[in-house]
Amino acid sequence: MAERERSLAGRLVGSVTDLGLRAGARVARGLGVDDAARVAVDRLLAGPLAERITDRVVERGVIERVTAELIAGGVPARVVDQVMASRLPEQVTDRVMTRGVSERVSPGCSSRPASSPPRSR
Repeated sequence: MAERERSLAGRLVGSVTDLGLRAGARVARGLGVDDAARVAVDRLLAGPLAERITDRVVERGVIERVTAELIAGGVPARVVDQVMASRLPEQVTDRVMTRGVSERVSPGCSSRPASSPPRSR
């Protein structure tokens, strides 16, 4: 099971690594790096390099260490503050309410007021 989980994590990090390397290749092309360099980068990406790097990153606990540093530096709190200062919460709420998701999240809730028995005095 741990091997399978590591493999899944490895594939996830590998995908991110691959995207980063591809972005680097695009920047190199934008800077006028010749086609030979682009072909070399493409060949590296097509081979097992990204997966091997990913395996080492997972083995060495790099993701956990980076995450711990981000948390210690207050990054998650700053991200939440930025989100809350934006219109994103309202946009998400609007989408949830208009798509009928609220009925799935809280079954039985309705926008109509519930009927209640008359009050006795």
